[in-house]
Amino acid sequence: MKDLANVYAEWLRQRERLALLRHAGFYFLLNALFALLNLSTSLQRIWFHYALLGWGVGLFMHFVSVFFITDYRMAAEKFASFVNGRPLYEGFVEFHKRVNLRSVITHAVIYALANVILAALNLSFTPQKLWFIYPLLGWGLGLLFHLIYGYTLYDWEGLWATFVLKAKGGEI
Repeated sequence: MKDLANVYAEWLRQRERLALLRHAGFYFLLNALFALLNLSTSLQRIWFHYALLGWGVGLFMHFVSVFFITDYRMAAEKFASFVNGRPLYEGFVEFHKRVNLRSVITHAVIYALANVILAALNLSFTPQKLWFIYPLLGWGLGLLFHLIYGYTLYDWEGLWATFVLKAKGGEI
């Protein structure tokens, strides 16, 4: 029999790996579109490699986090202690809403810091062409989708169902 923390740790590991695959899929799809757009409109000014490199750093950091940094057992123990004494479904949803909030805040802080750096670089080296607004707006749109999805469109019942399916055979 598996305990709650073990089941949750394995489920979370699988879930994070799937999220990394989705991130990679969006990376390749959108950067292919950026490359096509850039190469079909101007061969003199190649710019798509900036998005490829910048987003690639984020994707690499996500990869390192999923496979080398995240302590799934510790996260599972936090989850198990959080739901202790609560109805499991309500505790599960409340815990994941808190995790989502931290995720959105982290995304917003990285967005703000990176865009301040991009704006400073732009204004220091090429003030005649304000290009920093493009990543500011594009990434801002992604942040907005993250916020909307995380708080209004998220399928908590589906998330719970995948967890319960994983837990079958365990004691929950």
